[in-house]
Amino acid sequence: MRSNYTSRGYGCGEYNEQIFVDSKACPVLDAGTLKPAHSRLRNDFSNVAIGKNQPLEIRSRSRGHAKYKEAKMKSVVLMVSLVLFSVNLSANEIQFNTNDNAIIFAKLQKRGPHAILLAHGAIFNKESWGVLEKHLLENNYTVLAIDFRGYGKSTKGERPNDYYQDVLAGIEFLKQQPGISKVSVLGASMGGSAATKAAVFSDPEDITKLVLLSPARVYKPEELTGDILFIASEDEYLATALKSVYSKAPKPKLFKLIPGSAHAQHIFKTPQADALTRIILDFLNN
Repeated sequence: MRSNYTSRGYGCGEYNEQIFVDSKACPVLDAGTLKPAHSRLRNDFSNVAIGKNQPLEIRSRSRGHAKYKEAKMKSVVLMVSLVLFSVNLSANEIQFNTNDNAIIFAKLQKRGPHAILLAHGAIFNKESWGVLEKHLLENNYTVLAIDFRGYGKSTKGERPNDYYQDVLAGIEFLKQQPGISKVSVLGASMGGSAATKAAVFSDPEDITKLVLLSPARVYKPEELTGDILFIASEDEYLATALKSVYSKAPKPKLFKLIPGSAHAQHIFKTPQADALTRIILDFLNN
């Protein structure tokens, strides 16, 4: 008999929120009640009256188990509280407005004076940066990962397709943060396109470094500002066009091709993820 058992901490096989187990093959579950076996034993044992006439050993075991269970629950609650407190200290959801009255929600994680704005691709969001975000934080970069208008809780504003406005507003937000002296932008695919247009419309000193990961389109490449890194996979459909765009961009600039055909943030799902991360970190650090 296959049963769907949803409680954490019990079952045979993978540990997750909802697992399927074979109740005949799994000794932890009781096939009749789908309760943990040790819980069923406690219920059976509780039918025995614990009174003055019962052996002292039985009474002490029962009371000892209750105290152990209470202490264990308190420790679990304390541990969860500490984890949540730690998360709140390191990552804050913030919001800011754009010039066309969109409200952009983002995740801010403060570290050092050099801030990196992460602009995601069309099928991603602010939570999609994974390992790269982790390495940026480990290298003491402050990270602002935005949800573009129409994504998550971000509103669309008066011009729903003006994604570059979200990047511009994010740059302005970071410039106003105490302790931030440099702002760089990393955009992937759609986010790369928005980053290029934001770079053209921003003041020349606003963007220290611009990382374009397989940008879907590059707005006025000859007018881009900041040190520029172009990255793409060798065999992806944008590689040839990106080479042509790179030739028009002003110096200082760098062009890197990575083996494979994965596009933009999808590269982080491939064996080339570490190589891509190293290229980005080397560019930012140098």
